[in-house]
Amino acid sequence: THQTKLSPPSDTISMWIAYHEGLIAIATFLFIHLATSVKVFSPECNSTFLRDADSCQSGSPTILFPTINLEEFQNASLPRKIEIADALDRAMTTTGFFYLEGHGVDSETIKTLREATARFHDRDISYKQGYRAKVYATEGYNPYGLELQRRTQQDHESVEGTTSHEIDLKDMNEWFKYVAYEGDELELKESNLPKEFRNAIQAYMCAMQALTTDLHQLASFALHLTDPHVRRNLTDGAASPEKYLNDNIIEAHFHSIDDEQHHVREGQVAAETDLRSFISLRLTNYFSLSDADAASGAYRIGEHDDYLGFTILSAGSVNGLQAHASGKWHDLRTHPDTFIINAGLIISHMTNGHWKAAKHRVAAVSTERRISTPAFTAPGLGKIISPFKRCAACNAEPFKFPRISVAEHYSEM
Repeated sequence: THQTKLSPPSDTISMWIAYHEGLIAIATFLFIHLATSVKVFSPECNSTFLRDADSCQSGSPTILFPTINLEEFQNASLPRKIEIADALDRAMTTTGFFYLEGHGVDSETIKTLREATARFHDRDISYKQGYRAKVYATEGYNPYGLELQRRTQQDHESVEGTTSHEIDLKDMNEWFKYVAYEGDELELKESNLPKEFRNAIQAYMCAMQALTTDLHQLASFALHLTDPHVRRNLTDGAASPEKYLNDNIIEAHFHSIDDEQHHVREGQVAAETDLRSFISLRLTNYFSLSDADAASGAYRIGEHDDYLGFTILSAGSVNGLQAHASGKWHDLRTHPDTFIINAGLIISHMTNGHWKAAKHRVAAVSTERRISTPAFTAPGLGKIISPFKRCAACNAEPFKFPRISVAEHYSEM
């Protein structure tokens, strides 16, 4: 029999259209909400760890500044530990930077050192000169004008075309440097400090020493995971997680005294053979700028890479830090209780280039005063720069860098 196709009534069609338009509106709202929320869940952006959606929305999903919570890592299940360690590894191989929260450093300790730094730099120049470093970039006060940034300046156009020449502009900051070696009696160093820093530096340095060990543990676990066999054994349950979590290969390399020693050269001072690891603080005042200073084209500190181990930066709430990756400069946001972590050249070399020491700078995006208190970790000056042991990525290829001591590396910077 022939069947006649019936057409639905017009009111049914209207209801059907309205229903689907409603679904489209809901889907659109959800898409916009998720795309602009603090945590973006796009697999392409590895977004579970993104601090914000800027990287995805800018069209650069591979440029990541993940937020890693150290306390979460320490208390997480094994799958989550692996996920967090992988986020760190991706950050270190792409931008070289990540944000660190849950670090265990008391906010009051951070605030106290920042305030002490501001008070010291508020003193008149004659007072600060009384603590001046004997040699550039050594312990003590380092005034404005010691560091220069090379810039290209365009000249006026002529019949021959536009010409340019190189100029040197002064970095717009001053700083006080403090160094503590493994085993130093910090209380004994207090008497030589300006009164503004007494107690504040000691408390902060103790916190940095504890944080460095924990940071090295997380980073070491990430390096262990570069070995496919280790990853497979962990995920299959064939190996105990503690075997790798407790094998802090970075800490061992920084602190061990049984490695091959660098031959002592004639005239070499004792400090250059010191095997004790150390942490260096650079208590920096980026002073307030005039509108003319901000428009001069100079940076508060010019483009550079850090040359020691990890940098643990507290930069308050004034922005300006920028990292260079994939041919572009990217802004990093600051928060008083969040550290910004990046790798220096020694970490890059000891991972045989697997992790990068990214170029960065501080731009004059604001005329507001900026106080920063970066801590730089490092192995002893007498240690040899060589690839980390038990790290597959660090030893996958012949070592690309000269096997020199940290002291020699330091002197070349």
